[in-house]
Amino acid sequence: MTRPRDFISVLDDPSHEPLKLGDPAGELLVQLVVHIFFSDEVLHDRELELFARLVGGKVDDELRARIRDIGNRGMDFDKLAAAFPNHDDRQDIITLAEHAWWADNMLEPGELDVADKLAEVLEIRER
Repeated sequence: MTRPRDFISVLDDPSHEPLKLGDPAGELLVQLVVHIFFSDEVLHDRELELFARLVGGKVDDELRARIRDIGNRGMDFDKLAAAFPNHDDRQDIITLAEHAWWADNMLEPGELDVADKLAEVLEIRER
């Protein structure tokens, strides 16, 4: 099963191999990243580059089409929470989301809405 920490490892280490996806948990995390990208209604070049690092490949029309296809599916936050009941995984989901939120160096109101929803469904509280 792909874990949120796997995504973070790729993003933190440019020499890391892209993810090998295909399991439902990994696909939910991909959906989350793309959902965050689209929450400000603009797909920025830096977001495309981040996605390409995660899944492999180059930034091209095929990658843009893949992201649009994933984005059109929407996000099932409850399913994400059910797939990752472990507190450490949930903390890592927030860290992964932070990478996606800041990929374009801007934090937009739509992204803050996603942050609120994630904190609610993952039951993440400030400590």
